[in-house]
Amino acid sequence: MPTVAQIFVRLLLAFLLVVIVDKYISIKDYLISVGLYVVLTYALGGIVYGLSYLLNVDVRGYAVLGILMLSIVVFELVIWFVVKEKPNENKRFYDVIIRFKNKNYVFKGFYDSGNTLTDPLTGKPIILLSKPAVDKLRERQELIYDGFVDIKTVNGESSVPIIELDEIRCGKAVYHGFGAIMEQNVKDCDLILQNTLRYN
Repeated sequence: MPTVAQIFVRLLLAFLLVVIVDKYISIKDYLISVGLYVVLTYALGGIVYGLSYLLNVDVRGYAVLGILMLSIVVFELVIWFVVKEKPNENKRFYDVIIRFKNKNYVFKGFYDSGNTLTDPLTGKPIILLSKPAVDKLRERQELIYDGFVDIKTVNGESSVPIIELDEIRCGKAVYHGFGAIMEQNVKDCDLILQNTLRYN
């Protein structure tokens, strides 16, 4: 086949292969998958050619299969580390001390740059309290709400009650704000910090 035709067929096969191996939620999702497939395929090919050149192995011989397998193993280890391990390292979980009604509570907090909630009246930040955290605060006293705030959840927008906290201590930094009472658990943590609450 002419070179142009070969390029066209190979690109077409890439689109066909990607479309049959998985289900996609949108055209954008599908096109991103095609792009990743093409990039990773060319990267793997480059590794194989590079190792073959360094080891003086003919890429048309059977010995290149061993190099191919080694390249795949190395490549998958790198991808596994970048995709799975790095995001876990970047997750910012902190021990947060909440002072409420003159009593200190220690919670595991997650810093969320996307949480921009503030009390519309005072401008103070609002953290999101999970159900276990609320239950802990509720142990010795009845919670009296100090207002309500509108938040967006997976189920849509809803209005949830807030309580004023005496202190929100993030390391050495001390803040004053509110806690939104969530009637659900939050994965891996007790509360979600607002984005202005820095841990120092």
